[in-house]
Amino acid sequence: MAFKVCVKSFSIRVLCVLLFFVICGQVIAQDFIRGKVVDAQTGKGISRVSINWLGEDRGGSSDTLGYFKILDIKKYRQLVFGAVGYERRTVDVRRLQDSMLTVHLIASNNTLEEVVVNRKNKKPKDPAIALIEQVIAHRPQNHYTRIPEIRFDEYEKTQFGFVNPEDKAKKFPKPFRFLFENVDSTAFRGQTIAPFYLEENYANIYSSHNPDRSKKIVISHNQTELNPRFFNNDNWQTRFQTILRDVDLYDNTIQITNKGVLSPIASGATAFYRYKIQDTIKIEGKDYIELHFEGKSEIDLLFYGDLLISDDTRYAVHRATLNIGRTANINWINDVQIELDYSEFKNGSMLPVHADLKMLFGGSKSDVLYGRRETQYLGHRTDSISNENFAGVPVEKRYLLQSAPHVPIVGVRPSPLSHAELGAYQKVDSVQNMRSFNQLVALGYLLAKGYYNAGKVEFGPLEYLYSRNNYEGNRFRMSGRTTRLFSEKAYIEGYTAYGDKDKALKYYLSTAFTLNGERIVQFPANYLRFTVQHDVMEPGRGLGFLKGDGFFRSFGKNRPNKWQFNDIYRLDHLIEFGNHISVGTAFTHTRRQPRGDLFYINSLPLPDTVRQVNTNDLQLILRWAPNEEFTYHNLDRGTVENKYPIFTLQYNKGLKGFWGADYSYDALRFSVFKRLFLSPAGQADFEFSGGRIWGKHLPYTLLELPEVTKDKQGPLVNFDLMATSEFVSDQFLKLTYYHNWNGFFFNRIPLFRRLKWREVTGFKAFYGKLSDANNPFVTPENIQFEADKDGIIQTKAVRNKPYVEGLVGVDNIFKLIRLEYKKRLSYKGGEGVPSDTFTASLHFNF
Repeated sequence: MAFKVCVKSFSIRVLCVLLFFVICGQVIAQDFIRGKVVDAQTGKGISRVSINWLGEDRGGSSDTLGYFKILDIKKYRQLVFGAVGYERRTVDVRRLQDSMLTVHLIASNNTLEEVVVNRKNKKPKDPAIALIEQVIAHRPQNHYTRIPEIRFDEYEKTQFGFVNPEDKAKKFPKPFRFLFENVDSTAFRGQTIAPFYLEENYANIYSSHNPDRSKKIVISHNQTELNPRFFNNDNWQTRFQTILRDVDLYDNTIQITNKGVLSPIASGATAFYRYKIQDTIKIEGKDYIELHFEGKSEIDLLFYGDLLISDDTRYAVHRATLNIGRTANINWINDVQIELDYSEFKNGSMLPVHADLKMLFGGSKSDVLYGRRETQYLGHRTDSISNENFAGVPVEKRYLLQSAPHVPIVGVRPSPLSHAELGAYQKVDSVQNMRSFNQLVALGYLLAKGYYNAGKVEFGPLEYLYSRNNYEGNRFRMSGRTTRLFSEKAYIEGYTAYGDKDKALKYYLSTAFTLNGERIVQFPANYLRFTVQHDVMEPGRGLGFLKGDGFFRSFGKNRPNKWQFNDIYRLDHLIEFGNHISVGTAFTHTRRQPRGDLFYINSLPLPDTVRQVNTNDLQLILRWAPNEEFTYHNLDRGTVENKYPIFTLQYNKGLKGFWGADYSYDALRFSVFKRLFLSPAGQADFEFSGGRIWGKHLPYTLLELPEVTKDKQGPLVNFDLMATSEFVSDQFLKLTYYHNWNGFFFNRIPLFRRLKWREVTGFKAFYGKLSDANNPFVTPENIQFEADKDGIIQTKAVRNKPYVEGLVGVDNIFKLIRLEYKKRLSYKGGEGVPSDTFTASLHFNF
């Protein structure tokens, strides 16, 4: 069985580190009465219930789930509960003993009724369905994209905090108890919060929808500072946006972390949601209809909540509350609440004016962390926007005070911070000087990233210290790289390795420096890099710091037995533009010597052994990734998963005649990648690629060898059951599809539903042709294909059918383990090549 580790979401790494030291604790706080208001008949929570002390106006209200928290004023002992459609109830709390009060309200008889009858006198249509169908039909005219150009200001506040700190602080070591102080008594599902992280941004937004483009200029910024040895403080906003994402009710799919959830006003939403008219409401002289919605199936990942819809011919949503509860099949997130407010613009479009996203994180039985991202959209106006306003990258920082690293945001903050929020800035400043805290973060960093950070340099990855293969035997490797504390405009990374069987020293060294004066990988990047590598590799594998020699690779069934000792010298340049088009150019000189069971021999009457294959390769890569976002760490960056496709076009030319290069060729490759959000049936990754290589008498190692392994991790990359160099072609197509159903079927099976297992399916296909000029069976002077120990040819061209392998699996076992069964669906495997296999891998994911 093959084992591998795949950590797919950096967002969960952040939470893991926080959860590592957030265990328990308690501070002295004000007394509150907590509880829940429910329907006496159905037992479901009732939203927006007014709660007041008898004879007084002081009190509060319940949230969308019916939870409430009221400050306990000792001189008053009776609470009055009232809601539209329910009888009022007075509750005496003098004899209250339970920590949570449950209040049952009885529905009154004056509920709203409405009937819509069509002309053919068929069964009357549910008025709620008739209403939501009108809302869906009017989406295009109500969405703000109808406005050709608009500008506005945006104030964004992101915070993370500890949940119910009064229940935790006493169990926590004394030096850390100050983290649980400055409690925010604002209730979220009856919880209290102690913020420890806060970030604020004020920006000018320019938006155009014909053509479709946008520009965000951040003019003021403030945040809590974390240790720069382990964290990129300037990039926390992007990191947290992978968890607390922007929400547009008018999108068919709303992305929560890396999950897609169907909008209640999406096309086809009536197939998955049920709707009920709750009431009609008059606000500032205008009539609105309150519409409740929830998933038809409680086991699917869907929202529940309320919509406030204009009672006119526009059918516009003015307010929306979306929730995801604890029963949803989603890891580490116990609760989600999204509140959206819209305002009517002069042309009738609905402009977002306020968005508030709240989440509770933790285990299945307890809440540990609270996250909130609140955004206010201010001062919408439609005065003309010049092209200069859109110039450059989509998001740009132009702080009002350029000399200040953190510009005070008080002057533009639309509303003051709470006492608890202000305290968050001081908490992190204090904790930075704590030795025990820094040691804990260093351990979390080692576990999450695999590197030991020593300040200006870091050593790792941990997985690559030791590995084993049949050519090198036991392989030992020491590797490391510089960090941004060494320099943000240049970096160096490298390793040395030694095998106790081949007794050869290997090495890798790469250095790069920026050409635009900015951070080396900061979008849009512009840098030059030089790399040299002297190491043994599998045929078809290119230059790379992580070249597949990791510990877990040593235990796979499909381990290679053919090797090349490569000497590679490479100079490359990358430049990115604000529209997310990038141009990469490179020149690579490679000398390949066969090792292990690999031999370069032609099939002439007097066979000759080719001891070395030398090439010079000139490369051009064009890449377009619209709306791509990145997360950064030190001098690494990763792509944030989103709904937009990624297009790549690559051209390579072999230059014969100097530096000992023997071959001339032209190669053209392309690929398209797309993530598909298919809520409530999970999400799928799709990639289609292909290409052609022109040249004569080329060694098969220079042709297209489908990737058996690759530096990049992911389910679309590897052909798990294909042997190294098993298929070769100079014209080819590849199609891969991987679908995580997020429990769509398992949720309907009681046991699997309780375990929250998720089903995965997929396939990978390769089809290609080999021209006679590069086929050693037709052109004998070419290097022969490899044969096994019995003389049976192992390398071959794909015949009249594609190579296909499929998989089925179970994900989210103990929230960590994925088990997959993989099988070759065409071409029986040869000796040492299994036709099927089971694999287990670790995945930290939502």
